[in-house]
Amino acid sequence: MDTSADGSALPPHTPGAGRALLRQLWGPDRVPEASPEVKRQVEELIARAQRSIAERRGQATA
Repeated sequence: MDTSADGSALPPHTPGAGRALLRQLWGPDRVPEASPEVKRQVEELIARAQRSIAERRGQATA
């Protein structure tokens, strides 16, 4: 599990959880389904962030 800047544990990524919450709060007609392209972009951003975190942890211990 990753940690935030203050060292507290971050929950694991749950695909679609944010959209599901918004659909519940605002209604399904106001929150469209994510396109495959948007889903791919989100997965790329998550992977890039995870690599960045891993690199920073490696530098901190070096």
